[in-house]
Amino acid sequence: MLSSREPGGELTSALVAALLSQGFQLCMSGDYGEMLQQSSPAGTVFAITTTPQGLISLRAGEATMYREQLDIANPDDATWLDAAMNAAVLVIGGDNLTLAGSGLNTDTAARLGTLVTGLVPVLASGVIPHHGTSAMPRRAGDRPGTN
Repeated sequence: MLSSREPGGELTSALVAALLSQGFQLCMSGDYGEMLQQSSPAGTVFAITTTPQGLISLRAGEATMYREQLDIANPDDATWLDAAMNAAVLVIGGDNLTLAGSGLNTDTAARLGTLVTGLVPVLASGVIPHHGTSAMPRRAGDRPGTN
């Protein structure tokens, strides 16, 4: 981990400093509801892209920071993709984050002041199908169920 310290200041990682400089907010609580309330839009350098096949990517400029293939046939994944297309996604980052059996543990990061969050817009690179519909993109004038 690369870190820096301003004279008389706290030790801060390069990741946390970079995210804060791009509009992410420091979060002092590991509670997801509070994180969502305290978050604001991240800088314009960040975007989440999606494909019709369910590939999601978190991008910072030209760099891919995270990528995951969702299963568009899975109702939970399809619901997430549909919801994400109508809102920004809460992105959680920082230091001292750990994966536990039940998911991401943010409590230590929050307590140590290294938890940051930002709301990142979703940009579709095609049509995201709704659960139970065709994965083929539709063209203007197509009737449902014809392609």
